[in-house]
Amino acid sequence: MITLFSLGILSQVIVAIVSGVTLTKFKLSFSRFLFLFLLITAFIEVYCFFLLRKEKPTFIFHHIYSFIEYSLIFWMYLKLIKEKKWLILPKLLWAVIVILWLIVFFYRNIFSYLIILGSINVAIVLLLYLRGVLLSDEILNYKKMLPFWVSVGFLVFYLPSIPFFSLLKYIKSRGIFSVLSVLIILRSLFISFGLIWSKEEKY
Repeated sequence: MITLFSLGILSQVIVAIVSGVTLTKFKLSFSRFLFLFLLITAFIEVYCFFLLRKEKPTFIFHHIYSFIEYSLIFWMYLKLIKEKKWLILPKLLWAVIVILWLIVFFYRNIFSYLIILGSINVAIVLLLYLRGVLLSDEILNYKKMLPFWVSVGFLVFYLPSIPFFSLLKYIKSRGIFSVLSVLIILRSLFISFGLIWSKEEKY
């Protein structure tokens, strides 16, 4: 039976394949960080999907993945943000995220706080990048820029993730997770579109 959950996982596999196929189209670090992020994401999601079907725990894999996820996105955008003075806050938050990630090994009940803080930091980095695009000549050609479409896809997922995980413990219905699956599908669609539509540039 096809569900939103399985479609979300499938979308992540497809976008990872698209990223691999188009890898030679783009140069330098951004596209390679993106491919690594998408490949690891697809692997973890598929692996955990089969673990869940066997009723086996998946927490440790999601915990380890959260560190990889926020690290890769953070490093992807470091070079793209021109005004380095604005990176002070994201760097401080990143240090807090690392500490919190280590604490979660001992106190699993605070994992949602790690996700919330990680999503906030990602959102800040993305908005700083988009601000830089708006204030530069790049705005004239933004529709053909891979980082722009990737940023839109990430924002579509990570911004709603902040209130989602903030309110999760107060929501009893498991059906709410269908919202997360929809966000994952939208993220994959935006990134796939960017990979196919964007022109070759040295990111």
